[in-house]
Amino acid sequence: FFLLQHQCALRIWPIFAICSCVPFIIECTAAIYKTIRQRL
Repeated sequence: FFLLQHQCALRIWPIFAICSCVPFIIECTAAIYKTIRQRL
């Protein structure tokens, strides 16, 4: 049972990590895009 729970956690954790990283990546991309546009 514990092993099954551990495998489920291993499958779910990357999804949580991606979900929490996505807004940060979008913010960074937007900031970089703004600086590039200002230079052009």
